Parts: sequence; structure tokens; C-alpha cells
Amino acid sequence: MSGKYDQELIGIEPEKVIEQLENGGKDRKDVVEWACKAFASISMYAVEGKDVDLQCRILDIGVCEMLITILSRWCAESSIVGVYGCETIRNLAFNSQDFREFLGETGACEMVVFALSMHLGDPLVTEMGTAAVAHLTKFDHKNSYRFASCDGCEVLAQAGNFGLNIRDPKCFNVAANVCFSFSYLSEASNAKKLLDSGACDLVCALSKLHIEDSSVFFCASKALCGLSSLTSEIRECLGAEGGCEIILQGLEMHKSNMEILRDCVEIIMHLSLSPNNSVKFTKLEAAKCILGCLDQNLMEEELGVELCSGALLNLIVYGDEIKQGRENLIEYNALSILRRAKSSTRASYRARENVNRILSMLENDGKSAYGENVLVGVVLGSEYKKGISPLKAELRRTRYKYFACDSEHNSSDDGDYSYGNFYVASGEDVETKSESSQNNSISSGNSTPLPFNSHGNRARARTASHNTSNNSMDEYLVGFESRNIIEM
Repeated sequence: MSGKYDQELIGIEPEKVIEQLENGGKDRKDVVEWACKAFASISMYAVEGKDVDLQCRILDIGVCEMLITILSRWCAESSIVGVYGCETIRNLAFNSQDFREFLGETGACEMVVFALSMHLGDPLVTEMGTAAVAHLTKFDHKNSYRFASCDGCEVLAQAGNFGLNIRDPKCFNVAANVCFSFSYLSEASNAKKLLDSGACDLVCALSKLHIEDSSVFFCASKALCGLSSLTSEIRECLGAEGGCEIILQGLEMHKSNMEILRDCVEIIMHLSLSPNNSVKFTKLEAAKCILGCLDQNLMEEELGVELCSGALLNLIVYGDEIKQGRENLIEYNALSILRRAKSSTRASYRARENVNRILSMLENDGKSAYGENVLVGVVLGSEYKKGISPLKAELRRTRYKYFACDSEHNSSDDGDYSYGNFYVASGEDVETKSESSQNNSISSGNSTPLPFNSHGNRARARTASHNTSNNSMDEYLVGFESRNIIEM
């Protein structure tokens, strides 16, 4: 915790300060500024010395109420009042939930927002004000809501821009404080205000700028974790601002920090609920990174298996690149790593369920060509509809069958082909492949089997059969694919 106390001021009894203020001192600027400095030093001394009795005494004699009165009267005029008033609030809220609740009820949240808004750009007020927000909202839902209700998200985002000013040494503390604050403001009731305030853009910018600083990135990962857990719009916004790339880069830089590592994997898990982000992560080979973390770092860490398996599961369920994602997992030796993860002493019930689902998808992936029902991926739904439509999934079933049919020979610039006449049911696609058309035999002949060609809902399908004669009977392997959209 930054800041220091004045040796001369800590010897003053807080009751004496209150007495001077009540005897007309609160109407004098010089007395008020001195009183705020005294309150800040005394409260800092109490926190550093873990003197709970002194902290309780400060609250009992009415320091908080007097401080709110002083801030509302003098903060706009005096930056000194703003700095030391916010520092006192930060100190009192630092390590006590009871004190946070009391400060919130006396109006401290509103006064901190007022102080920040009156002195935007002032490094000292910004540093102490953002720190006060962080500690007042820490594990306190009521204070979090109070801040959001008095435009705290917007003011915090404006003040947080100072964290981008790398020429000032205070920018690191401001960046960390702002990110830490947003992590505690990330409540469902505040989601719209956070999105409208530009919090996503700011946190991504701060994360990118200070990515090498472990103390700042620690707080940034907390903020990204909280924000990404809220709504589809926020996840889309974070992805559009480069959040996917930033997280993977930061994860690689700070692998030795287990908490940052867990947070980064959790962020990937949340962000990949957006199909757009899932595609980005697949192209960035995020699965390889996650498997490496699980194998080498998180296998026996608290929530390690659960977070890693959750992230991997989302990557192979959401988006348009899920087939590539599943192939990548097999290539990255996921089967072996995930089987070991099931035996981890830290693997929860949910973690084992995630692992079983992934293994089932990967092990049965090759069987899907022979009539299995396959969940292709969640490619439609609320991510694209701004939360209005229900989430939908696409389920495909493909049936393959050999049979003979009339065919015609055709010669074109790109080779000789035969055409088979098929009758396709409504709503089905047809795929065809001629194994060998010479002498009407599947197992013999000189033609090379070619990949299946999709023809859509057409009754007359072009096949990849070579060396056929006109008006012959050909044997084809035909795949009929039905697609169903399921609302969840």
C-alpha cells in the first residue's frame, strides 16, 4: 500500500483534530487541509501497526462523518483535501469488511467519485482516489452498486486514462488501482454501465501497455476475468479490443505466477463463449498453451484442471473453427494429458465431467462419418443477437451408403467425370465419392479415390469418378447429411 505517515502528526490525538474542526475550523481552508493530513497519517499508522483499537476509535469519535462533510465543502477547491481525504478512506477500508460497510453507509463512495471528478489529471488525487475505490468495493456488493449508481464507472474510466501516461511514475499505481477497482465493480447489475463507460477498452489498453509489469498485469487479469464473466456484449468488446491476443501474451510472460496463470485460463474460458473469440483463440493456438499449462503448472493446483478443461471444452464447442480445434487437440497430445488430469488430486467433479466430455468428443470424432450424431458447434444464438434470442446449437447426422445408379460421362477441361442421379430428401445435403468406377467394381480399377464433394440439396450430383464410359452403371458411396438447429 503506497503512502506514508507524518511522524509529527501521528502523535496528535484524533479527538483534538475533531475538536478544532467543530470549533469553527471546518470553515477555514488551512485548518481543513491540516486536519485531512492528520487523519491520513493517523489512519495509516493504525493500518501499518495493525492497531484495531485505534481504527475503531477513529470511527467511534466521528472521523468518517466529519471527513465526508469536509470533502463535500472543500474538495472542489483544494486538491490537498481530495488527496488526503481519499487516502484516509482507503486506509480505513483497507483490511476490514465492517469498516467498508460503515464507510459506504456514511457516503464515502459518492465523495470519492466527487473528488476524482473534480481533479481529473491530478496524479496524487487520481492515485489515492482510485485506490479508495478499489478497497471500498473489495468483496462489498453494496458499495460496488453505490459506485455504479453515482456514475463511478464513467469517472473511474476517465481517471484511469492517467495510467496510460508512462512519463509519470504514478501511472503504474493508477493502472493497477483502476484495474483492481473494475474487477470488484464487475457485477451483473453494473454490466451495462461498465460497457457504456469504456471500461473494456481501457482495461485492454492498460493491460497491453503494462504487460511486462507483473504487479499491474496481476490486477489487469483480475479485471479482465471479472468483465469477461458478465455478458456476451462485453466479451465481444474485449475480443474486438485485442483481449484474446493480450491474454495469451501475458500468460506466456508470467507463467511463474500461479494466480495470474489461473486467471488467464479462466479469461480464455469466459471469452471463448463468444464464437468470434473462440475462432481467434483457435488460430492463436490457445489450446496448445492451455494444455502446456495444465501439464506443467496447473495439474495439482486449486481449480487448475477445472479451468483448463472448461476453456478447452468451450474452444471445441463454440465458433466456426471447432473441427480444426478438435484436430489441434489431438495433435497437441490432449488425450494423454487429459486422461492424467482425471486422476489429479485437485480435480473436482465438474473438472472430471469436462474432461470426460472432451475425451468423448475427441475419441468419437472419427466415428461421426458413419452415422453418429455430432454436435458441430454453437454457431448461432445470443452472441450475435445481443442477448435477445435463445442460444442455439447445430446437430448434424450423416448416413453413408454404397449403391449403383445410372450415370453419364462428361469430358471437360478439368478431366472426365461421371454424373449420378440421386433423389435427396428435403433438408438433406448429399456427398458422393466413387471408390472405383472401372468395371463397376469398388475394389478394383485404376481411378484414385477423391475426397467427398458436397452438392447441397440437388437430385443430380456430380461425382469424382474417372475413366467411366457413357451410360454405364456406376457404384457410389453417398453421404446424406441432415442438419437440425436445437434451441437451448
